Amino acid sequence: MRCKGCGYSLWNVPGRTCPECGRGFAPSEFEFRPNTVEFCCPRCMQQYYGTDKDGLPVPREFACVRCGAACTLDTLVLRLAPGATDDQTEVTRIPWERPGVGVFRRFWATAREGLVAPVSVGRAVAAGADAWAAFRYCIVMLSVAAVPTGVAVIIAFAAFDGFGTAGARTGGSAWRSSVLETVGTVVLSTLGGIVGVLLAVALAAALATVALRAMRAPAPWRVVWPAYAYSLGPMAFVAIPCLGPYCVSTVSVIWVLVAVTIALIAAVPNNVAKVVTATLVPPITVILLAGGVFALVVVPAINNAAAAAAALSAPSGAADPEADEPADGDAEPTGDMPGLPADGIAP
Repeated sequence: MRCKGCGYSLWNVPGRTCPECGRGFAPSEFEFRPNTVEFCCPRCMQQYYGTDKDGLPVPREFACVRCGAACTLDTLVLRLAPGATDDQTEVTRIPWERPGVGVFRRFWATAREGLVAPVSVGRAVAAGADAWAAFRYCIVMLSVAAVPTGVAVIIAFAAFDGFGTAGARTGGSAWRSSVLETVGTVVLSTLGGIVGVLLAVALAAALATVALRAMRAPAPWRVVWPAYAYSLGPMAFVAIPCLGPYCVSTVSVIWVLVAVTIALIAAVPNNVAKVVTATLVPPITVILLAGGVFALVVVPAINNAAAAAAALSAPSGAADPEADEPADGDAEPTGDMPGLPADGIAP
């Protein structure tokens, strides 16, 4: 059990504040694996064990069997059970899947973990994550990344186009038609981008899963897919209107790839080299496919276009050297013709 503010170990701490940073805490804020934590009476240190699904003692309020002191869950002193380690006690859960928390808080807490704590993401998906919840989070994250730029484009176009049509008699109707057309185009482009990136993430997770199986380091889809989906936190930077897609999208994609790799290393331990190889398979596949399309489609098209341009630029009436030579029967008269003097003037 560690402080949610600074990570300080809170075992055997009788107070309800972190000794390192002073942040308040309560045992009820944590989830533990059953029978891995001792809940001790603050007066006599009599031990009790958590047996419910959250690893907490039942009931939450009781009288100590040794000293009779009134005990409640949040007044007990917690310590590790004999033979248990810190990593074996606390249940790590993706914030997006925590019940009883607002959507906004769950979303940004999950995005923050994808940004700076991919190890926590990996441990959580290894312990068990909901694939459909990861799908919903992926859609929300991609929408947050794409929608601000679409809205900014619509506003900018409406403003500038409105200035251009302000002085025309039919400017109002022309402006409305133009804005509606722009809105439709932007909405379709935004939806297409969201769906396209969603499919790309799913395909990358599928390729990584196949690669791990091929290397005999099998990881189930329920682990690989949430690791990819919940590591999309760096995509939040793309939400910067207009600048995000052009200035930071490449950095965000690289950041996501690194976060996914770290998360899968934590989720599939003892297979670091295989995990790194598996996460590199999707981008390498894309590069090879792009190179093949360029070599087989783009380069021939460029060559054909260049040949056609050269043929069009050549003069249509090119001179034929043999065409200018007179035929045998059309020889020009010379001074040696009979009946004429040498100078060709008749007497």
